[in-house]
Amino acid sequence: MDNDELSQKTLAELEIIAFATIDDFLVPGTFRLRSKQDIAPEKWTAIKKLNTTAKGFTLELHDKAKALGLIADYLGIFSEFNCAIATLRKYGLHVSRDGEGKWSISEDA
Repeated sequence: MDNDELSQKTLAELEIIAFATIDDFLVPGTFRLRSKQDIAPEKWTAIKKLNTTAKGFTLELHDKAKALGLIADYLGIFSEFNCAIATLRKYGLHVSRDGEGKWSISEDA
């Protein structure tokens, strides 16, 4: 497996963890676990622990915030450049790039 394939596979696994919700595993409107065949196979990646108990089960998912942070780091969402653009946007300024790659800053209309 080359680095590009490994990167894509890693991102795919992180996306599953980051965007999984408890609804992926519970019968709608209940606190009952869906049957195994009703849970998409890729969603099992998001499960950290699943145990049966005397009263039912415990389900723990992997850390969603950590997965989102890792994805954001990979994509550079929190880079200094993107933070600067976000700061300008808060003050009504828009940063854009033209077809020749030149940057400009304008006020929102």
